[in-house]
Amino acid sequence: MGYIIHLTNVMRGIFQSLEGKAVGEHSVSEDIANDVVAAYKSSHTISQIHDKIQLFTNNAGAWEAADKDHVLEEIIRLIDEYPFPPRARNEAAP
Repeated sequence: MGYIIHLTNVMRGIFQSLEGKAVGEHSVSEDIANDVVAAYKSSHTISQIHDKIQLFTNNAGAWEAADKDHVLEEIIRLIDEYPFPPRARNEAAP
C-alpha cells in the first residue's frame, strides 16, 4: 500500500514542479526528481501515511484486509488525505 501511495505523491510533486513551464521545458531532469524525492522524504507525510496504514491493517480483520476492493478504497482515501506537495487548506481534492 505504501509504495503505491508514495509513488503517486512523488509523481504529483514532479508534475507540479513542471507547472507553468513552456511546452518545450516539460522534461524531468534527474535534479528535479531528486529534489522532489528529498522534499518528500523530509516531509511528515511519509510517517503519517505509514501510521494510517498500520492502523488500517491492525483494525481490519484478516478477511477485510485481504479484500482487494477494501484495500484499494483505503489507498485512494490516503492519497486524497495526504497529498504531496500538500494542498492549501482551502483547496479541494482533485
